[in-house]
Amino acid sequence: MRRASRQLTAAACLLIAAFAAGASPAWSKPFSWAFQTDINELDPQARRVVFTRTFLANIMEPLVSYGKDLQIEPVLAESWSLVAPDRWRFKLRKNATFSNGYPFGADDVVATFERGMNEASPYRGALAGAKSVEKIDDLTVDILTSGPYPILTRDLTDVLIFSKRWLEEHAALAPVDPTKGQESYTLRHILGTGPFALRSYEPDSKIVLEENTTWWNAARKEHNLTEVTFRPIKASPTRVAALLSGEVDMIYPVALQDVDRIRQSGGFKIVEGPDITTMYLGMRIGQDKLTTGEPNPFKDIRVRQALYQAIDTKTLVDRIMRGKATEATVLMSPYHQGYDKRFGRRAQPYDIEGARKLLAAAGYPNGFKASMVCPNDRYVNDQAICIALVGMLAKAGIKVDLQSVPASRWLPMMNNAETDMWVGAWTAVGTIDAHSYLHTIMHSRDEKKGFFNAGLYSNKRMDELEELVARETDDAKRLAYLYEAFSLHRQDLPQIPLLQPMLIWGMKDSIHVHQLPNSSFNLRWVRVD
Repeated sequence: MRRASRQLTAAACLLIAAFAAGASPAWSKPFSWAFQTDINELDPQARRVVFTRTFLANIMEPLVSYGKDLQIEPVLAESWSLVAPDRWRFKLRKNATFSNGYPFGADDVVATFERGMNEASPYRGALAGAKSVEKIDDLTVDILTSGPYPILTRDLTDVLIFSKRWLEEHAALAPVDPTKGQESYTLRHILGTGPFALRSYEPDSKIVLEENTTWWNAARKEHNLTEVTFRPIKASPTRVAALLSGEVDMIYPVALQDVDRIRQSGGFKIVEGPDITTMYLGMRIGQDKLTTGEPNPFKDIRVRQALYQAIDTKTLVDRIMRGKATEATVLMSPYHQGYDKRFGRRAQPYDIEGARKLLAAAGYPNGFKASMVCPNDRYVNDQAICIALVGMLAKAGIKVDLQSVPASRWLPMMNNAETDMWVGAWTAVGTIDAHSYLHTIMHSRDEKKGFFNAGLYSNKRMDELEELVARETDDAKRLAYLYEAFSLHRQDLPQIPLLQPMLIWGMKDSIHVHQLPNSSFNLRWVRVD
């Protein structure tokens, strides 16, 4: 008995020593998962792509973020206040450090914002209402705005903080635009204050993260992960095979045809829920010619209305998406701040005969030809959706030359309008506010706004409404401006809303996650039994 007691005591001492040395507790686990594409790079300011940004948010952190209830909560900022209509003061966290031991402070925040707001930065439009950032002391910064900025904290959820010292050491204080062939240390390396740190990065193969044991919030952590391996697996059957064989613990998205197979396999489950992503059909509007050099029919509102009436969104949802989506009757989801229930129905009904009459009235009784680009690896059933659209538009007389390409090719083709039509999507993952659509897609394209307004739509009143919405602090007035803006969009139809797909994740029964509708996957909420 005494010998057993001594053995138990010795084991307890070893466990205590292991904790003291920073070893992971016995219940900590490795975790592996797969997504359909790789991240673009390790620099969150290199381009504004949702998956890349949300993945990197497991390593780097913003001043504030969304909690499990989608409410703003403090992260690297402990508190904030509006000290003047155009000045916000943020008190920074005292105990935060970067994973390599560098202290976090005001200089890091200023360097991050100056880099992202630089005119040469692809990220410059993310904080169009901010003018500058001032260091008050080592743990206090002021963000100066060009006027009232009611959604500043929502915008800040999208701004991940760099270490100034680290940027200086690697000559990376200047912004980088990889789409122009520019190179930077930050494209292949990353440093943050978050719950995980980078161990290795093999583009198009795998990324391995390890727990950041010096994370400022480690005492209240909810995850139990020691190591995380991410693998980009493009083909849906290959992703499913990797899950069912045990190669990975979780995959997303799950193709609709694979949902039942995973559910019926012992030891696995499906987690699904709403997504705020809105898919839409975009068109060249501001250009005089199609890509073929022919006159541009999309400049005529009657043609755009004809396209809208020719698209049966209910069929897209019921048949193509097998009910795993909702019809988009306006260019935002019901989860966005500013959504109005009066937009609950289509602006115009599905009416193929009405579409033909509109085309005839616009001078196209026999229709016309146009090109369209679509991603084949970005959204659930994206290629099938586009094929269905081609068939629907053909019934109205519009002959579509469809190019289905990987997301890496689709994005520049869409954003540079290298095609006549495109299927795109917007999430507003940072703000979850309707203003993001006005600012990014509906506003006339300039150096700071209309970044994804590829069709070059321009309406003076829409631009005025974007400014009013951006500055209005009275909730009732702001909602009225938003209602007018989206009513105008439903009238002009520079983009045609299609649907909001559901999030569908597949995983082992032993995996526990928290699914938010903003297309983000937070490792800090993952637990493995």
